[in-house]
Amino acid sequence: MGKISSEATKTGEVDLLKRNQVKIFVLLVSIIAGSGSIAAQEADSVYWKESGYAYYGYSLQTTSDSGYVVAGFMKKFGRSPRDNDALWIKFDSRGNVVWNRSFGGGMNDRTYAVDRTLDGGYVLAGETHSFGAGSFDAWLIKLGANGEKEWDKTYGGPRWDNAVDVRQTRDGGYILVGYTESFGRGKTDVWLVKVDWQGNVEWEKTFGGERNDRGNSVYQTKDGGYLVAGDTESFGKGFSDIWLIKTDARGVLLWEKTYGGDKSDRGSSAQPTRDGGIIIVGDTYSFGAGYGDVWMIKTDSLGNEQWQQTYGGPKTERGSFAQQTRDGGYILTGFVKAGRDRLSDVLLIKTDSTGGEEWRRTFGGRLPEEGFYVLQTTGGDYVLTGFTKSFTNGRSILWLIKTDDQGNEMWNNTFGGKG
Repeated sequence: MGKISSEATKTGEVDLLKRNQVKIFVLLVSIIAGSGSIAAQEADSVYWKESGYAYYGYSLQTTSDSGYVVAGFMKKFGRSPRDNDALWIKFDSRGNVVWNRSFGGGMNDRTYAVDRTLDGGYVLAGETHSFGAGSFDAWLIKLGANGEKEWDKTYGGPRWDNAVDVRQTRDGGYILVGYTESFGRGKTDVWLVKVDWQGNVEWEKTFGGERNDRGNSVYQTKDGGYLVAGDTESFGKGFSDIWLIKTDARGVLLWEKTYGGDKSDRGSSAQPTRDGGIIIVGDTYSFGAGYGDVWMIKTDSLGNEQWQQTYGGPKTERGSFAQQTRDGGYILTGFVKAGRDRLSDVLLIKTDSTGGEEWRRTFGGRLPEEGFYVLQTTGGDYVLTGFTKSFTNGRSILWLIKTDDQGNEMWNNTFGGKG
């Protein structure tokens, strides 16, 4: 059983406003010194070089007031290159920042997933090196409707353990999935942890063999059990295969399936579909046209493949997240390599109900961008998050993009640097 820390009274909540004040102070000092706008620009450059931050958006949910919340992390540069903080941002319906929060200590702390909770709040999942029992521990943070922290818990042993996805369960608790080095059979094992509404462990399960196996996505199914998607090096045909696991309500394995060829194939997410089946997205080196293509697989309720499609050309494409759209098709995001310099653009693909591509859009500039999560809004439009480096001086900043139902950009906003 993973060791649980006390409700994290140790956890430092860092107000991003203070960091912005430091930046403003540096600029004002330069201006007052008589150097004018040029000196101010130089001071800004020094600030980013010596103690700047990079910002990443990994997961996204809509809010009751038609806004959006994004979970991710901010990476500090300068004197503390290992100092990452979990990041939590509320945007309004036009993509303007309403408020932001950060959580962490003096080491690497990150969040990768967010879900809305039944009480109007939110839950975040990720990993922490600042708190807990081991090198990294899985980290669960419960927030109120306005982003105030209500409690947080850590889970893990002496080695590296994390949570990559979280969902609230129908009993008011939470289900977390990730991978563990502290428990299980192999180098890393899929780790499924069920906790109650206060974050106390009810049960946990590991799945894996002798090599590296990871869980990247979890969803509660209609029968009360859980659907886990990830990738496995222990089983399957190739170096790594997509791995789909179905459990009962207590985490007992009911069935599992692998999908892949003789090379490396990776599963990023799986979601139930309205016909009772499952849609899986990831990427494949075994199939497709290029050096790594987006791969989407549709299965029945037992994981039996009904169809599969690859998306890509001679460049490299990756799939991060997909969900079914209201017309029965699918929307997916990831990234595509944009040229010989190996830079990338955010990729957005809309398909029909059998995976046939209807349209694709890319978003980016001259530096790398990636998309991690996409949702269809109640109006039928799409909103996605990830990061961009093209619209600052090369630092990664969080990127939120809204498109219409054909993928045409309506607006975009950045958080964390000069947009």
